Amino acid sequence: MVLIRGGNFEMGDSKSDPEEWMEDAQEIHTVELDSFYMDVHEVTVGEFKQFISFSAITIGGIITQTDGMRSLNIHRATIIQ
Repeated sequence: MVLIRGGNFEMGDSKSDPEEWMEDAQEIHTVELDSFYMDVHEVTVGEFKQFISFSAITIGGIITQTDGMRSLNIHRATIIQ
């Protein structure tokens, strides 16, 4: 795993973007992100479940895809709650 250092960045839309998908965007604002670790290799949901079953680690929720749908074991593990 590698450390991704936290910091501040500007997030949002200036409201000058006419794209329809930007309708729900918030105005530009500063976001502070804490440091976190990210694996350097992709891991499937099945691989992650196997890892969890052999370790003392517990997760507090479900493993999902970025679109919020439950993942099959062959999908990449993208959100772990």
